[in-house]
Amino acid sequence: MRTFKFIGMAAMTAFMSMGMISCGDDSLQSITEAPEEVEKPMDKDLEFALSAESENLVNNEVSIGAEGKELGISFATNMDWNAKVSFSDENAKEWCSITPINGKAGVNSLRIKIDRNKEVDRSTKITILLESASDQSHISEIKLNVTQSYMDTTKKLHIETAGTLPTLMSGEESKAVKELTLSGFINGIDIKFIRYMKNLVKIDLSDVNIVSGGDDYWFTAVETGVEIADNVFPMGFFEHLKYLEEIKLPNSIVEIERKAFYKWKNRISIDIPNGVTTIGDDAFYKCTNLTSVSIPGSVTAIKEYTFEECTNLESVKMANGITLIDKYAFTDCKSLRHIDIPSSVDTIGYSAFRGCTSLASVNIADGVTVIEGNAFSGTSLKHVDIPKSVIEFGSAFSYCTSLASVNIADGITIIEVGAFSGCSSLTSVNIPNSVTIIGGNAFLGCSSLTSVNIPNSVTAIEMGTFNGCISLTSIDIPDNVTIIGPLAFENCINLTSITIPSKVTKFGTYYMPNEIVESKCFYGCTALKEVHIKNPNPPAILEDTFSVYADATLYVPIGSKEAYQNHSIWGKFGTIIEE
Repeated sequence: MRTFKFIGMAAMTAFMSMGMISCGDDSLQSITEAPEEVEKPMDKDLEFALSAESENLVNNEVSIGAEGKELGISFATNMDWNAKVSFSDENAKEWCSITPINGKAGVNSLRIKIDRNKEVDRSTKITILLESASDQSHISEIKLNVTQSYMDTTKKLHIETAGTLPTLMSGEESKAVKELTLSGFINGIDIKFIRYMKNLVKIDLSDVNIVSGGDDYWFTAVETGVEIADNVFPMGFFEHLKYLEEIKLPNSIVEIERKAFYKWKNRISIDIPNGVTTIGDDAFYKCTNLTSVSIPGSVTAIKEYTFEECTNLESVKMANGITLIDKYAFTDCKSLRHIDIPSSVDTIGYSAFRGCTSLASVNIADGVTVIEGNAFSGTSLKHVDIPKSVIEFGSAFSYCTSLASVNIADGITIIEVGAFSGCSSLTSVNIPNSVTIIGGNAFLGCSSLTSVNIPNSVTAIEMGTFNGCISLTSIDIPDNVTIIGPLAFENCINLTSITIPSKVTKFGTYYMPNEIVESKCFYGCTALKEVHIKNPNPPAILEDTFSVYADATLYVPIGSKEAYQNHSIWGKFGTIIEE
């Protein structure tokens, strides 16, 4: 029989062990105190020490929590060694590992790693046989019984007194919980506790009342000491909960504070409770995995940047009652495909839906009066109906490159500057008789526009209105038009025929500091063959109004041919014919 000598508790701070050793030939006991220094061991002698929390040792049993742990056994030997490990439950190999399985003479450590338990309670008996590496002779045997609990990952708690959640659930429990349902009252203390329940997947706060008081809690390096207010869902509530996917907000809240979900990355959908009146600026800004949101009618305004850059937002439901969709509210929500604007909305703000590149359809209810510039710019809209309630829409639909048709309701008086500029797929547009002004650059770059019917109500075609409409072949400008602005039809390279009404007395110019720049109304219309003008008196014209003269025919009122022929610019047309 070999002689074994054992030293006391080793200072192994790197491990947390809860074990007991038993040897094949000798009976070992757990060590709770360091003995006197021992003599240097002889060859073939083996010294063991536990790095252990001895209070957890009960009859060779070790109980581990659901979070898992590392156990450590240290020993010293003067011979190289091998370890043979066996488990009473072969499945234990999936969650329990022991390293190393061999080593050199000297001080050594065995590490027993127990993984996190996500399934059911489990246990195993571990046997470790230590053998001499040189002759496989038996050195010793270590036995350990390990049990690991499984915590219920679903918790339902009522908090009678705000600030007491940490007393209702241990820290160990909070780490295991995946689904949490709360009722009662919470304040800053409880919110701080929830923010570190790191494995939460679902949380139901429907029956929770948020009340002021408790601890301030940290949000950012800039914004610290965030205080809780009654019935206000605060900023940074779920900041650390990287697995959270399903949220039910408190039914009692009246406000979602600014930056409440600011730059949150989790994949979630949000139903905003009926009763919420205010959603703060940036509340959901850059929540890149927010997939859907439902906004009740109690909310009066969707404020600036509220959902900006929510790039995976696919569905937005807005109830009647909302009056304002503020600027940049949904900018760059690139997965949004359809939106219904309720009749209660008065204003769709500047760039509200700009850059929503998947937005293919929108229903704008009668009731909307203002659609501000760039509101739908850069979207994938294919058709737009603009209701009669709209009195102003700026460059709202600019650069909607998929927009093929537009219906503008009778009652609208102005098509604003840049309204449809860059809509390269637009082939037709219905301009009602109520429109009096077509603003500058309104159809700039509408390269697929083949025809346009301008009603008699229109009195002005402003600067650059149809510039670059390369598919236009002919155009009749109605009789009431008095102004054709500079660049109005510039670069309409396939325009072959135009008719200019009698009330046009001059072609527009625009002004630069200290100089007048020539009009270029029809400059670049290189295919132009016929110009029909109804004014018997030659209108004032600048030389670059047209780029072709010699190859085109000018049709003038009967009796006015001579006046046009004698004009320094009109007389440059190759042929002048009275009609």
